[in-house]
Amino acid sequence: MKLPLAFSFSLFAATVIARDVAQSPIDLHSTEDQTRQDGRKRIAIVGGGIAAASLAYSLYADYGYLQPMDLTIYEVAARVGGRVNSTLVDNLAYTYGGFVDTGASTFSADDWCLQTAIDDAGMRREVVEGVPSYQQPTAGVWDGQTFVLRRDRDLKSRTQLEYARDILKYGLSARKLQKFIRDKLPLFHSLYSNNQDPNPNLPDAIRRLGLEEESRRPADEYLMGNGIPPEIIHNIIQPTVRALFAHNLSDLNAVSALIAMNPTATYRLESEPRGNLELVSRLIRLSEARTLLNTHVSMISRSSNGKYTMVVSVTDPLATLGTKENDEYDAVVIATHLQGAGIEFDFPAPLLPKSLPDFVERHVTHFSTRQEIRLAPSFFNLTIANEIPDLIFTTSGSRISNETDIFTVEHYDTSDGFSGDMIEQINIYKIISSGPIPDSMILQMLGNSPDSSLQSSGVKWIDRQVWPLASPKHTRGPQLDNVELANGVFYTGLSDELLSSMEMSCRMGRRVAHMVYRKLRPPMGFAGHL
Repeated sequence: MKLPLAFSFSLFAATVIARDVAQSPIDLHSTEDQTRQDGRKRIAIVGGGIAAASLAYSLYADYGYLQPMDLTIYEVAARVGGRVNSTLVDNLAYTYGGFVDTGASTFSADDWCLQTAIDDAGMRREVVEGVPSYQQPTAGVWDGQTFVLRRDRDLKSRTQLEYARDILKYGLSARKLQKFIRDKLPLFHSLYSNNQDPNPNLPDAIRRLGLEEESRRPADEYLMGNGIPPEIIHNIIQPTVRALFAHNLSDLNAVSALIAMNPTATYRLESEPRGNLELVSRLIRLSEARTLLNTHVSMISRSSNGKYTMVVSVTDPLATLGTKENDEYDAVVIATHLQGAGIEFDFPAPLLPKSLPDFVERHVTHFSTRQEIRLAPSFFNLTIANEIPDLIFTTSGSRISNETDIFTVEHYDTSDGFSGDMIEQINIYKIISSGPIPDSMILQMLGNSPDSSLQSSGVKWIDRQVWPLASPKHTRGPQLDNVELANGVFYTGLSDELLSSMEMSCRMGRRVAHMVYRKLRPPMGFAGHL
């Protein structure tokens, strides 16, 4: 269908502007000097992801009226967001076809911290259910040879009819999984929901909730030990866990498996052009924090008066490396992973373990094709293209590639794209894998020779995102016993050792905000003190 030329030009100009705004660094650095008023406390936050955003907003909104605080966020990247990120879909013709989340993308109805943050940020109208598709997707489990299971939407059972279907297929023992989810998930959802708990340590909170076994025992051993049928583990739980966490069951604790099988609805933010990244950005803006982008904290130094200063290096080649700031802070929160942060301390941190858990690298690949170009059925030993599910889950032994473990392949139903003054339909594919997805593999998945070119095979756009520290290699419960590493120095990262998710990072940010306030709060005689 042809569009009027004037409309096409206006639309092109608007989308180019949207692209430029979305892809330029979100520089939240205020150049104004922040004068320290009497009684104000200064907090340094290292990292700019969802944990930092949740922390900063909670300090400002929940405790700022009780104890005035000045917040400074140090972010090594050119943008905030951490593992939350998005990119515009570009079909190589400088056109705009929407955006895709290249990092953490969905959350559930039970994720109370994220749901609260969305309301605080005024983004409730931008919450949508399910994957970015115009019709209900189909799902299938690929074991390397065939699709061993096919279902609508995903692999979870939510209705009585679906529960009955599982019992007919797997026997009465299928009800055990439903019981575990019903009994254990509410316990996890209550974790850190009450900030009045006098003991903030994560291991203690887990023990009080009765989740110590679930937090430390490998998920596969836990499920088999509790009588879950092997067929359910292989065909349903393992593929669902791989799709959500990009890990095998043996790598994760039982909490992760229970969260993956949560039957409540999943949601995402359709906030163009930044998706979930807009939530992080908006919370930080609302916190009124001074945000320093492209700034790496290499050392945290403690002076004789007990306050902290940052030794920083800036990625700008003209900047002076290893600059020690003059700003002194009453407390420091490390809201990034110590494994890759490269932070040193010039003071004893007795609660910091000598060794930290290893993290794994994960890759997220998006590409788009013309409407008529889809995955080849022959690649999956099929004969009809319509037999390929929109959401392809995989088992641990599927090995679509000998070099790289592919955890999931998703097809987003056709998305509108614009080329010149014409509206066209495009397909968007997303692959989550343990290593890079080369062009040759994409070409083979589309039924072409690995030696041909992407453009000649109908691929219009491709984006590759690497997450060097995606998640812990194994989750066996927190190794650290205390969130406070030293007097006034806090760490949010140990939450990933229990569950690596946006929700857990959000909760830990709010929890540490409460701890910081309790550390710095006014004397008991102060009016309005909690």
